[in-house]
Amino acid sequence: MQRPLPPVSEDMRFQERCWLARRIGIGLLAIFILLALSGAFSRGFLSSARAEREGVPLSADYERFQRRNAQTHFAIQIPRQTEDEIWLRLGRVFHETYEIEAIQPAPVRSNTGSNGINLFFDSYDQDDVQVVIRARPRHFGAVTIEIARLPGQLQMPVLIYP
Repeated sequence: MQRPLPPVSEDMRFQERCWLARRIGIGLLAIFILLALSGAFSRGFLSSARAEREGVPLSADYERFQRRNAQTHFAIQIPRQTEDEIWLRLGRVFHETYEIEAIQPAPVRSNTGSNGINLFFDSYDQDDVQVVIRARPRHFGAVTIEIARLPGQLQMPVLIYP
């Protein structure tokens, strides 16, 4: 005849803590999934941003959250003014952070200096000029990109994930 097994000791307080930790973990995982689907880690409605400021004759659409080595784009709208040539400056941080792959329309001339990259476009006969820049971030981290056109500049905060 076998001996009866001793009763299993239970620690209900420990068990309740385990259940609570599991619920918190599932909740955090659900939040993480919702953030990923909404664009907090790459493309999506949380990532889409528009930079504009009163008195600055330009605006820009860009992605707030980007990935290192993944192509991103900046769409810059410049309202037509009286000059024949449109000047646009991409700040020094942009020049140091991004590798430019394409600029549409192509600038008629460009130069680089200590302030960044200066681009010059023909204004043609259209109302507004939209410049689309496709670029790849070289490194990760939080940066504030500046684009300028007289009389002011726009700042675009960007977070680049590894």
